[in-house]
Amino acid sequence: MIDITDAILAIDPTARVSVDGSDKITWHDDNPNGITLEQISEKKAELVIQAEADVAAKADRLASVKSKLEALGLTTEEVKDAFGL
Repeated sequence: MIDITDAILAIDPTARVSVDGSDKITWHDDNPNGITLEQISEKKAELVIQAEADVAAKADRLASVKSKLEALGLTTEEVKDAFGL
């Protein structure tokens, strides 16, 4: 799950920050780059979309591999047993 800290660090990997359970941001470096809540929200949305795309791409790759192995003559069970796909 993507959180506020992930978004901040994606914007500024050197940021020194902590976020409490109620999403209160504490800047331990006084936010030298002036990162705004709007920037954080936008970056978090981007990261969520990218994470979802990564999951979908991995599922597509696994389906492709499974299909290719089955085309080579392996049964579905053999593919599962050998590769966990």
